[in-house]
Amino acid sequence: MPIIFFHPLEYLRLKENNRVKVKCIDPIRRTEFVKIKNVRWKVNPSLLISKNIQNADIVINTAIPKRHHSADFSCALKNCFECIYDTFRMYAHKKHLTEKEKGEIYFDKALAEFADAVRPELTIVDARSILIKGGLILEGKAEVKKGLNKLIISRDVVAVDSYCAQLMEEYDNTFESMKRVARQIRYAENLGLGTGDLSKVEIIELKE
Repeated sequence: MPIIFFHPLEYLRLKENNRVKVKCIDPIRRTEFVKIKNVRWKVNPSLLISKNIQNADIVINTAIPKRHHSADFSCALKNCFECIYDTFRMYAHKKHLTEKEKGEIYFDKALAEFADAVRPELTIVDARSILIKGGLILEGKAEVKKGLNKLIISRDVVAVDSYCAQLMEEYDNTFESMKRVARQIRYAENLGLGTGDLSKVEIIELKE
């Protein structure tokens, strides 16, 4: 049974040390993608998604909470970007850069639609440390906040982002989750990806 992980960190070591088969997605090779449609999508009536993801029996989304120059916040939903054909991703970034608020709205809806195309069965977030104040890489004002020591595991990709946005807000005084993340979460909820209302979620904390 094929199991697809999508995040590059450390997985090549899995291949070397544990005989795990690793497939890398070429984001600009059209033959590696398949077209899908969804009448609920408002900004991308159709998308091209990796055949590896589309045909997988199980998709496990592994993400890291971080600030992001276009999404403002990147975690479980945003992590699905990498499974979509490059043209759609670049267009979303271009709209964000050139059309200000309208572009932000487009980007946030595209982000949720990309995640809806992927629909991972399980999400695992490594929040032992998070990237605050800037991103998506460590430059400028960006800073790694260590010591959170959390791993978040859930089947609900929306609840994960809602929970991790609260973490970001707690440790990053420049972050206002309601400004952008709330819109992303609302649209993802409307697409049936999960719930952002953590009062409806059973949160179980395990400590050593």
